[in-house]
Amino acid sequence: MEDKKMDRRMLRSRRQMQDALRELVAEKEYHRISVADIAEKAGVSRPTFYSHFKTRDDLLLSCFDATFEDFFEKLEDFMQSEEVDLGASFYARQLIVWVFELWAEREELIRLLLHSRAEGLVLQRFQEYTMQALQIHLERLGLVDYPEELKLLVVDCLAGVMMTLFRRWLENTETYTPELMGAMFETLMIPGLLAIFQGGDMNEWFVGEGA
Repeated sequence: MEDKKMDRRMLRSRRQMQDALRELVAEKEYHRISVADIAEKAGVSRPTFYSHFKTRDDLLLSCFDATFEDFFEKLEDFMQSEEVDLGASFYARQLIVWVFELWAEREELIRLLLHSRAEGLVLQRFQEYTMQALQIHLERLGLVDYPEELKLLVVDCLAGVMMTLFRRWLENTETYTPELMGAMFETLMIPGLLAIFQGGDMNEWFVGEGA
């Protein structure tokens, strides 16, 4: 029972610091926010902050991580559904629509991440999660024999496009609906992805280069 109380206390402190960071970013630029500012706003001590996070950037990324933990739980269920055709081009549109619907529930967090002036950190983390999602998708399709260099290039392209679409979406969430973003992603990216992972020409080029 004591351990559960401690866990709840730690989770509460963590949420307080995440909420404090969101509030502070609305007041001033991210790079001007100190650990002391966060601790004061959250009502915790600096030692408490450092018991959870090594740096301010770790706190920022924890906001990102919490959302993607939910994302991957739902992604697994989504990809295992009998109604989803993983090999169809419209599958990607369905997935991106769903991603934007998920992020719409967390619009404040997206604004925090993209306007924090820590975009490099966010992009790097987004690339890591994009690689994880790509690996899941390729494994479901039985497409596993692809050079790491090729997958890294694909991830760079996918993450860059998604970050751009997120920025555009935030400019006008009413006009840029999840359905429109899904259609845009499908039009821009799917023909190329199908050519790479189903055509095999690019894979052969990488194998040839590495030989």
